[in-house]
Amino acid sequence: MSRADWYSYRGQIGDRSQMFQCVADKWPLNKVLYLGSYVDISPSMVWRTVTYLDTDKRAKKFFEDHERVLGQLSGRNYEPEPPDIRFVHDDFNGCPELSPQGFDMVISLYSGPSVSAALPHLRAGGKLLVNNSHGDASLAILNPELQPAGCIKFREGQYRLATENLDGYFSFKGTPPTQESIYSSGRGAALAKASFALIFSFEPQKTEKRPEF
Repeated sequence: MSRADWYSYRGQIGDRSQMFQCVADKWPLNKVLYLGSYVDISPSMVWRTVTYLDTDKRAKKFFEDHERVLGQLSGRNYEPEPPDIRFVHDDFNGCPELSPQGFDMVISLYSGPSVSAALPHLRAGGKLLVNNSHGDASLAILNPELQPAGCIKFREGQYRLATENLDGYFSFKGTPPTQESIYSSGRGAALAKASFALIFSFEPQKTEKRPEF
């Protein structure tokens, strides 16, 4: 089993720290959960308190090496404070170790479908950041408790957050899919406008209290 770390993985996927900094500059977020993170610790360059979750044994081994993790986070924006990192070696579906409604933002990139697993851990008004590779963005668009908040665009090596003029980024190209079709295909439906990722605000629907008899 080859040894994994963020530096080598970052060379493959690019550094997403700038993307997360754009999000942090827009919204006050403190506790972040990253589903299917592998060893991408770029959120910890921006936010001090981040929980990472993955089933990969190489990720588990990487996070157990605290000195190595700390060394790879040199230059984080909250230095000299140390990062508050937790790694959970588990599947994100039904993970009992995560507190309900305990996070200001949940991230899931290339690891879905994970929307149904993410929402129980989001506080009301919290943010969900997903892409459409495994259907998460499509599932989120169909969910009435998730409202459009912003989109992440990636061009010429730079990430940019847009929170206005979002028409098209949150709508389907052609006939809208169903949840069943997304799950069966394992991928997202085509959107009218493409982006790297979409951000949703979690607005839980209030349930009417039944009268007592």
